[in-house]
Amino acid sequence: MQPTSGTLEVTGRVTALLELGGGFNPEFTGRENVIFQAEVLGLSSKDIARKIPEIEEFADIGQFFDQPVKTYSSGMFVRVAFAAATSVDPDILIIDEALAVGDARFQEKCYGRLRRFKEQGGSVLFVSHSIDAVAALCDRAMIIEERIVYKVGEPKQVIDDFIRLLSTKDMPNESLDTSSCLQPDGLHKSESAHDQIFDFTATADTCHKREHYNRYETRISNGQAKIIDFLISSETSENGLLVKSGSTASIFIKVFFESGLQLPIVGFELKTTNGVSISGTNSYLSGSPIRAVNAGSIRLYRIDVTLPLVEGDYFLDLGIADYDGSPGGAVLDVRRSVATIHVTRHASRKTFGLIDLAPEFREFGS
Repeated sequence: MQPTSGTLEVTGRVTALLELGGGFNPEFTGRENVIFQAEVLGLSSKDIARKIPEIEEFADIGQFFDQPVKTYSSGMFVRVAFAAATSVDPDILIIDEALAVGDARFQEKCYGRLRRFKEQGGSVLFVSHSIDAVAALCDRAMIIEERIVYKVGEPKQVIDDFIRLLSTKDMPNESLDTSSCLQPDGLHKSESAHDQIFDFTATADTCHKREHYNRYETRISNGQAKIIDFLISSETSENGLLVKSGSTASIFIKVFFESGLQLPIVGFELKTTNGVSISGTNSYLSGSPIRAVNAGSIRLYRIDVTLPLVEGDYFLDLGIADYDGSPGGAVLDVRRSVATIHVTRHASRKTFGLIDLAPEFREFGS
């Protein structure tokens, strides 16, 4: 592609992983496609012959390497494509969201190859929305929004700003303040957010101002009660957005009651980004009834939870209901996926799945 403006000078060989297997002919075998790709990149016949065994070994699909690509499973396809793209001795490797390939073991194998590539002096330009992948692979990071370079710096600092950016409706004009303060009760939270959540004079909805807020939330409300603010704090987070796996978090829910209720019910649900429910309950189901409220009153509820989750992003639903004899009550206001929580990995262990059971391994002699 030609640059929109200006000039572009390239020194060395550039390989791009924009779409794994782009240009593969389904009628050719894996070996034939690899040879063809290498020829397009300008490798000599001698270099190709030297590289083929390495590519075949890395792909590790056995006899299928000499079968037509159209017979491959998706996992076999990406194995051959990744092996081919990273084995041709590029000076610069451009990757666009192409690392979530194959099973967990093969992904780790891919990351290992990229780390070795960097150690040997290669440069990787990695474009991704995966903050975990950026943190694991990159030495420097950059946020680009609508063609504007918004932030450049160390990956951790840039990631913090990226998470905050996802939680805002509009692009701010200047870099976000990622500082946080430690309150006397041991919870990390923004002082202004802490003051606002305990302000019982205002009835305006300020959920959209929270760092965790998800602007793509869905809401069902009948107007009798409204969730007007929330706050998520963690005992171990460095700011209000990152929560360490296994830590305790506090969920504050602020509700304005248009009508009086004898037995209000407040609840939450935590789920994955694809909607799988992890855990949820309410004050009635958990045996923790809350007091009656009068019309026009504001109440603040706090729910303390432990989060033994593996690293990743999660959504939080919040709800308020009126007791009617059913477990969930009559819904007054439910805000689904109103907040996002990013859980960081426990420093001393790594696990997979959804829940970190914190296993302890022991060994006994015979």
